Amino acid sequence: MWQEEVGVALAAGLIRLMGRPDGVRRLGLTGSVAALPGTATMLAAAAGEPRAFRAQRPTARGHRTDFTSAAPRILAQRLDRADLAEPLALALAAEVRGADGVADAWARDGHVLVSVTSAALAGVVEDLLDAHLAPAGPDASTCFAVAPARAAAARLAHARARNLTRSAHAHGVRPWPAGDVARGPALEDLVEESGVRELILCLAGSRDAADRVRETRRPDPVIAHLDRTAAAHRAWFETTRVTPRGAGAITSAHRSRLCLNDAATPVLAGGLAILGLDAPEHL
Repeated sequence: MWQEEVGVALAAGLIRLMGRPDGVRRLGLTGSVAALPGTATMLAAAAGEPRAFRAQRPTARGHRTDFTSAAPRILAQRLDRADLAEPLALALAAEVRGADGVADAWARDGHVLVSVTSAALAGVVEDLLDAHLAPAGPDASTCFAVAPARAAAARLAHARARNLTRSAHAHGVRPWPAGDVARGPALEDLVEESGVRELILCLAGSRDAADRVRETRRPDPVIAHLDRTAAAHRAWFETTRVTPRGAGAITSAHRSRLCLNDAATPVLAGGLAILGLDAPEHL
């Protein structure tokens, strides 16, 4: 589940909510405020504004909190009803809880917090491996000339990832091929390993970071995303093995870890390209 897809699920939840006869009343809009014809119209129209529902990574992660959205606060502010933020967060959390790829959702301080399933995270890796939904490459409006030092960690991470791939190949390890029915379940199992969830969540935010660059005309969103991805890749790299020890057998886990590493490579390279930087092949 890509980061922007969380916002799409929240917007769809609001549409479902407002489509019910008691939708406005469930949000606590009663009396004269609920009677205003513009209230329901504004909420329904907001569902077509992706930025209002944009998901972000939490600054301080709680248990299984993968993404958070301030959509309830934003919508409450538009209605000039600060007291609406929490009931709207509760209602949206209930609506999105059954969405495809969502493991759980709950409300806190006018925000919706979302946890995604292992299968949804495995899907991000598969998308990147198959290049179906890889981050968009740079264009004239999103290519910058940034000093290499501002993305030093990402350049090092890319070189480390490529070196890891070469080492794995030298030991006979190959990633799961596209179309192999065993790949999806194996990647789901991988999500529970140390550092994997955080790394995939970083990869899932790559398209959102590129979108923010296009909106702001500044490189900062991609720089921040690359720094976080590079840190996650390093933390994962330091606690895993892509190759067996000695004469040990190559296992499903080795192949899945190589898949994750190979999925991180285009994300790092794509972000560096937006910054006008090359992606080193060697340390």
